[in-house]
Amino acid sequence: MKSSRIFPRRDREFRDLTRNREILVQTRTTIKNRIHKILDSAGIRLRPALNDLFGKSGYHLFQGLAEQKDLEATLSTLLSPRIRRRADQIWEAVQESSLSPLQLHLRKTQLALFEEIEEKVTYLEFLILASLGDDHTEDIAICISVPGISSTAAMTILAEVGDVRDFASADRLVSWAGLAPSVYPVR
Repeated sequence: MKSSRIFPRRDREFRDLTRNREILVQTRTTIKNRIHKILDSAGIRLRPALNDLFGKSGYHLFQGLAEQKDLEATLSTLLSPRIRRRADQIWEAVQESSLSPLQLHLRKTQLALFEEIEEKVTYLEFLILASLGDDHTEDIAICISVPGISSTAAMTILAEVGDVRDFASADRLVSWAGLAPSVYPVR
């Protein structure tokens, strides 16, 4: 009987870290979507003036709105000159609408959840980097050399595959990953 492939404890823990990060990132995306929905339901449409609500300037603006700070003061402290040039558009989008007390509460709650998850993702990324051994450094460099694969994707791939040296050939690895096409004769 052929033995099962069991990852060493270190590799299992590395895989658990990357999977946990993935779950938190998915949750963070859900929260971002909820925040967009809250703003949309209040008639606040920042999209034309602000490409990314969760970028540096967008987040700074959003925090100012969440804390009910003066909009003019918040806009004047934005770091991006491109966003400051669009201050009139942002002003219009925010002034033409108002958030109900429930929407203010929801926005504040979702923002707090977003910040907490962002903190946990950052900590997990630190743990993932700390748990990388010298044996993975070369493998990650090879993965990153493939166009379209970032360091995060490379770490996730290595966490799921484990030690590629466990496979007799590249074909075996591709087959194990379920990426090898099967050809069946037609009868």
